[in-house]
Amino acid sequence: MAYDIEGDPRIDPRVKALLSLFPPADQPSDVSSREEMLEEASSDDALAGEELVKAFLEMVDDEGIAPSKGLRIVTHAVTSSPDGNLINIQYIRPDTDDVVPCVYYIHGGGMATMSCYYGNYGPGAE
Repeated sequence: MAYDIEGDPRIDPRVKALLSLFPPADQPSDVSSREEMLEEASSDDALAGEELVKAFLEMVDDEGIAPSKGLRIVTHAVTSSPDGNLINIQYIRPDTDDVVPCVYYIHGGGMATMSCYYGNYGPGAE
């Protein structure tokens, strides 16, 4: 059964209007293995779709809405243990040495296949 975006009262009407401009996404299919899922995600169609999303997010990344002036943006790379994966952590904070509150934001869902470095996900996104 398809999800009814238009009928969901939790979604801002402006977001609904924007989403209506996109063609309906194919429903996810069951796959027999991780390798099959990776192959689907690496297909020409999937990669082209990701490039469209990336271009759209870059287009809406607007310094007038989320200015990066006065911010210090630093990326640190850490290695996870015990598997040794490289993890990039981006710190965005005022460009001072003052102690300030922290907001911890971890990407999940769709962000599992995209990047916090794409436009619209934070000032100074590259």
